[in-house]
Amino acid sequence: MDKLAIVIPVFKDIYLHQTLESISNQTCKDFTLYIGDDSSPDNIKSIVNLYCNRISIIYKRFDDNLGGIDLVAHWERCIDMTQDEEWIWLFSDDDVMSDKCVEGFYKSLSKYEKKTAINKVFRFNLSVTDADLNLLQRYVTPQDFSVEYFLESYFINHNLRNKAVEFIFSKKAYNENGRFVNFPLAWGSDTASMLKLGQSAGFVTIDKGDVFWRDSGYNVSSSSDNNINNQKPYITNLFLLWVIDFIKVYKGSKFHKKLIYHILYIFPSLPPLNNVKEIYTEKDKLYYKILGWIVFIKIKRMLRVHKIKMMLQNLIK
Repeated sequence: MDKLAIVIPVFKDIYLHQTLESISNQTCKDFTLYIGDDSSPDNIKSIVNLYCNRISIIYKRFDDNLGGIDLVAHWERCIDMTQDEEWIWLFSDDDVMSDKCVEGFYKSLSKYEKKTAINKVFRFNLSVTDADLNLLQRYVTPQDFSVEYFLESYFINHNLRNKAVEFIFSKKAYNENGRFVNFPLAWGSDTASMLKLGQSAGFVTIDKGDVFWRDSGYNVSSSSDNNINNQKPYITNLFLLWVIDFIKVYKGSKFHKKLIYHILYIFPSLPPLNNVKEIYTEKDKLYYKILGWIVFIKIKRMLRVHKIKMMLQNLIK
């Protein structure tokens, strides 16, 4: 049977007990859990020791806190801890999985020949919860879906979100495709990396097992840290420019034009023209179309702001 590595880059201990409990309760224990302690001030090892007799665990405490400088680099050094496993499940230190997740993964994997499966990305249905694991939103995908479906659902229909922890991918494909896409704070790195890994063979939804992503306030997505939040618009722009470059393979299609327009619309600040030039040269007709869209969206936003100001002024009166 193909081997699975569950990899957790750990820094905080607040929910680690619940995470490790959910992993220890798996009905199928054909996996090794790798825990990379990012020089945490908490006593992570004492918690890990409680589960060493229940599942196979390899723990390593790193001397330096890399996650605070380059979170993606910390993810990668944790994955580098793995040994002969063929599949990687990058999990987190505050989320949980239902007890049939590993069983469900192997069941889904068995439906494909090895040479076909190796380039596919496997995905669990994702439940977003509050800090107490009360359900807020659930994101369900078809049994098999393409990168095109991913892009359309994420950027146009807005009925798909991803949090990294719901994906399992082959280590071979990960290494051959340049590992993770690295953005500051890892903001958008999970989405970009899964798009890249799923490009050749698409995605498979695992029909048994669910992953629960906790919107705890301690993760980057829900952080109240002003220093982090002030960086997000700039990093989001970097991510969206990466996506515009990524989708050049669909150039000339209606799908491509529709996708670019929707991506431009969600830029926190619309990209300067020189950023667009890096992707589409002035000789490209699409360059001028993008320029027109940028001007249109800026005007539309200005009109919307003006309308809101007028409404507020009327309310004050």
